[in-house]
Amino acid sequence: MLTVSKSSIVYILCPAAVKTGGPHALYQLCNELRKLGRTAYLVFVDHRKFVMAGATITGNLSSLIVTEEVTPAFPRYDAPQETCIVDIEDNVVIVPEVYPEFLLEFKFVQKVIWWLATWMGQSMLARLTDLQVTHLCQSRAASAFLTARGVKESFPLIDYVYLHPHAAARTASVAFNPAKGSVLTNLIRDALPATQFISIEKMTEEGVAKALRSCRVYIDFGHHPGRDRIPREAALAGCCILVAKAGTAEFFEDMPIPSRFKMSLQNFSPSVAADIIGDLIANYDSRCMEFEMYRRAVAADYDIFKSQATILFGCG
Repeated sequence: MLTVSKSSIVYILCPAAVKTGGPHALYQLCNELRKLGRTAYLVFVDHRKFVMAGATITGNLSSLIVTEEVTPAFPRYDAPQETCIVDIEDNVVIVPEVYPEFLLEFKFVQKVIWWLATWMGQSMLARLTDLQVTHLCQSRAASAFLTARGVKESFPLIDYVYLHPHAAARTASVAFNPAKGSVLTNLIRDALPATQFISIEKMTEEGVAKALRSCRVYIDFGHHPGRDRIPREAALAGCCILVAKAGTAEFFEDMPIPSRFKMSLQNFSPSVAADIIGDLIANYDSRCMEFEMYRRAVAADYDIFKSQATILFGCG
């Protein structure tokens, strides 16, 4: 467990200029820690350079820290930038699962990995066994992933979603994320030529809210390495949900929807998916109530996140 004092500084490593769910969660954590009275900063990493460096990255964190001012990807949050990490026992360094090797560069700080997904960082676990690392899990799937690989202790730290309060007239349409399971989505679209499909991409937060509130169904046939944001936003927007039974979607705690709306990728049938979608559209008013538990769970996420952050990082 972490030991955080009033003099502790919490440094959160975050990819610069990346506007996806993982960095969003890192901004949220920095913001919440500052609301708790902690001294917390984002330390931005040049992610493009990190990917290009590959296996040569260990020992080169200083060359990857962005020293010029970074335009905030999520300006709503109080998440100031820092460029220098003070390596003393009182301080904390948090890395997302994409950057575990950076923890090897610190001798004294308290070291934390926040597992926002489970498809990165696996190969580094063995190299970290000699370090005292605190593992935080954004999902039940991440906790199970770590347990299966010999990590004896981890702590929950979820994130939360916010849906812009934009009203929209709901139509018999289907929303989808083109970055998730596009091959299967295209097969379904071919099976439903008369149905309107709305792609959730390159939109403002207001645009996402408007699109999701205009649809009756949201589909996502990706692998769900973490508790993805758009399915949760879609639930808040009142959409019925149909997803691949993979990753976090395999765990009821992470996605509490009826099992018949989680489709196996091993024997996936576009025609069966099309039939389910057709039923959700035609009987939206009654089917929508089957996702009420998920909506309530998502709506409660911020309070849970706040409580978990207080337990982990609070001090007297």
